[in-house]
Amino acid sequence: MVFNLNSVGSFIDANNGMVFPMLSNGKPDVSCGTHISDVDKEWFDNLSSIDKDFIDLIFGRKVGK
Repeated sequence: MVFNLNSVGSFIDANNGMVFPMLSNGKPDVSCGTHISDVDKEWFDNLSSIDKDFIDLIFGRKVGK
């Protein structure tokens, strides 16, 4: 299942940890995914506290670098 992360203009697939940018039409760009373990620190720094908590809940651990 894919969830919207508004604070960073992205979506995350809870099944495989892939992060996708949001297109101008508000849908995920599935041709441009990056695994959550490969996104940069700036992306994590820009997550809202709600989105961080949501990601932590999905993956059962703290995320970020």
